[in-house]
Amino acid sequence: CSGKPNNVYRAYHSGATDDLALVVENRAQKYPTLVLIGFSLGGNIVLKYSGENGGVLPKSLKASVGVSVPCHLSSSSSKLEQFQNKMYSSRFLKTLLAKLKHKMALYPEQLGGKAFESIRTIRDFDDVYTAPSNGFKSAEDYYAKCSSVFFLHTIQVPTLIINAQDDPFL
Repeated sequence: CSGKPNNVYRAYHSGATDDLALVVENRAQKYPTLVLIGFSLGGNIVLKYSGENGGVLPKSLKASVGVSVPCHLSSSSSKLEQFQNKMYSSRFLKTLLAKLKHKMALYPEQLGGKAFESIRTIRDFDDVYTAPSNGFKSAEDYYAKCSSVFFLHTIQVPTLIINAQDDPFL
C-alpha cells in the first residue's frame, strides 16, 4: 500500500496486526495517550488488534475507531462479487494481480502460472495467494481467523465503529 513493492513472499493482509503492534508498542513509550483509527481493511486490523490477547493492550491505548470496516471478511468478499460491486472489485483485483505478477517473478517456485490464471475474484486471489502465503489453509480459514467481528467481544477500551447503513460492501 506504500506504492513500493513488498519483496518478501508474505504480503500485507486484513488481519495482520504484527506491524500495528510494533508501532503501538513504540509510540506507547513516548505518548501517554494513543487512539487508533482505521479505515476499511485498516479498520478491521485496528479492531482485531484491539480485541486480540483478551483485549490486553498497552495502558496508553485509550480508544479505537473503525470506519467503513468489513468486520466479517467472508460476507464482505461475497458482497464484492455481486453485480453492483463489479466495477470496484474488478479494478481492485487488477491492482492485486499486478502485485502478484511481481511476486511471481521473485518466487516462481511458490507461485505457479496455472493458479494465477484461475483467479477471477478477490476470494480466488485470497485462496490462491493471500491464504497460503500467510499460513492459512484457505480463503475461508483466513477470513475466519482475521475477521474483527470475532474479536469485538474482548475489546476493553472504548471503541467506535462507523459503518454506513447502505454501504455496498458490508
